[in-house]
Amino acid sequence: ATPFTMLKGNTRYVDSNGSSVGFAGAAPSNAKLRFSAVGKTDVSFDGGKTWVAAQRQAQELAKPEHFSSYWTPVPAGTTSVMFRGGPDGWFTQWLAKDFAIWAPPGASSAPPPTNTVAAPTNTPVAPTNTPVVASPTAAPSGTIPAASPTTTVSVPTATVPPATATTPPSTNLPQTVPGSRITWQGKDWYLNGVNLPWYNWACDFGCNANGGVSATKATIGSRLATAKQAGVQNLRWWLFPGDPWQIQKDANGAPLSINPAVYADIDAAIALAAQNDMYLTFTIFSAPSSIPSAWLSDPVQREKLATVLGTLFAHYSGNTRILAWEVVNEPEWDIWQGKADEAQVVAMVKSVAAQVHAKSDQLVTVGQAMLDGLPMWKGTGLDFYSPHWYDYMGSGQWCARCTDYASIKAQYNLDAPVVIGEFYAGPDADALQRFNDFYNKGYAGAWAWSVFPEKTADNLAVDFAAASAFAASKTDDGPTGSSAPAPTATPKPNTPTPTSTPKPNTPAPTSTPKPNTPTPTQSTPPSSVNVTWTTSATASPSSVNRGRFITITAGVRASFTAMSLVDIEVYDPNGKLVYQKYWDGRSFTSNLQRKFSSMWQVPITAVPGTYTVKVGVFKPGWGEVYSWNGNAATFQVQ
Repeated sequence: ATPFTMLKGNTRYVDSNGSSVGFAGAAPSNAKLRFSAVGKTDVSFDGGKTWVAAQRQAQELAKPEHFSSYWTPVPAGTTSVMFRGGPDGWFTQWLAKDFAIWAPPGASSAPPPTNTVAAPTNTPVAPTNTPVVASPTAAPSGTIPAASPTTTVSVPTATVPPATATTPPSTNLPQTVPGSRITWQGKDWYLNGVNLPWYNWACDFGCNANGGVSATKATIGSRLATAKQAGVQNLRWWLFPGDPWQIQKDANGAPLSINPAVYADIDAAIALAAQNDMYLTFTIFSAPSSIPSAWLSDPVQREKLATVLGTLFAHYSGNTRILAWEVVNEPEWDIWQGKADEAQVVAMVKSVAAQVHAKSDQLVTVGQAMLDGLPMWKGTGLDFYSPHWYDYMGSGQWCARCTDYASIKAQYNLDAPVVIGEFYAGPDADALQRFNDFYNKGYAGAWAWSVFPEKTADNLAVDFAAASAFAASKTDDGPTGSSAPAPTATPKPNTPTPTSTPKPNTPAPTSTPKPNTPTPTQSTPPSSVNVTWTTSATASPSSVNRGRFITITAGVRASFTAMSLVDIEVYDPNGKLVYQKYWDGRSFTSNLQRKFSSMWQVPITAVPGTYTVKVGVFKPGWGEVYSWNGNAATFQVQ
């Protein structure tokens, strides 16, 4: 190791023109100014009299929507630097951060220049422009404590001065054996995956024939087939990026319901996942600042938002192709920049996470901006954490590649595994080493950015050759081989409907009966059942036109703590079973009602008249009948 000089800046970031950064000492000869920035950036070493364009590191790709690392010559004796900047292409915000002056061994300090600038007050001006949400990574605010200045450090000779976008070789980093995995469908998996993350921004889910997954599935499917051949098992897909217009509002602007068109596109995405034996994590919101402010600040509207999303979770409960719901992407940036209140966002995450657990069998997480954000989300009910890592996070507390899961778990006292939710693994990087590093350091998975680089505007592609080489050497990357149900309301494959013979005075259902399942009748509950079950149902609206959606909710209460399968069935005026939704292995607390909701689109060919909702409670796995309510609710089809 060879010592070299590093003088750190006295503030974490600047975002207004004319901002000045002071350093702990005078720059030696042959020194370079190292920092990262987004947007066009100029620097001045003489108090603003003259300006020069900052120089990107030689291997840096000029991606305006991502931070770039800069490596700019700095005059000997410099003790402060002024910064100014502006938009670069479509990105509307300029920000520079993480400043240091580096000098090689043997460099000598010179007297400070006569035109030095005083150190800044460490009170940066809050950004006035909102960054474009299509960027997978934004920048933190000055509310993060600045690092204390350091005069010298020792690093391997081969890395002086390195291209700062590249992490030191893994042999110089902490090593562990795999330490955490995600349990799914009874097995422990390393979640090897990629970010899709959208094909048509804000339109994949809800636009249907006008650009939704329903219309673009052939193109998307072709790219997914390539990813599958490379061993990719997981897809992170953004559900409502930008303005969440797919969540309908009432007259007061409060969340009311999910736009019915969303379901057809989610069904198409699930079909694509099943076709390629992949598993989905849906990112619901792209940022807190994209959500109507009252949905966060007003506790009533916040709970309505969680309840509305709960209908979505309930609709897809039991479908194992959906592995997890990610509440929001990188919320820390908005919180650190003062665009969102931390307590309100945390409360929203708690409420939504509770709905995921109450209404589905799926997991829930949040996409953290970086490791620094982990403490915010402890105690919110997450099943795993999902921080992001990019090259500019090459050192410090946010460098996920420089540490390991065991260290992070101990540092933050984590209560769940960690999946690296975004990272770059392109052909111009050491992609295979990155895949292996995250695996070997005990993380529970890692998802590269992105499957459609031409759609995210940053052109950050995945090196599928490296992904394939990684997957070929692993046996626990998955999940894989699930018998996930189809995305429709029909029963699971190979699982018959809950009636072995026609109910009294009821025509036989068209689906295949379950073997050895007793006929559920309202008047003859099994005598062996000691728990008393109380069931009810509602249908909203009470009258619905053909082709439109209706929400059916069952309420179920047990007199003692118990486990059961809850079944909702809808019969037309002729007594024909036309819709069924069930939830297996649900736990009940004594005398506490649980609700199970599902949304059904009434076929355009449906028979007009009165429809009947029936609710059954069975022993898990379609065992004996605990309770059968043959007239739980009715509604009219016009």
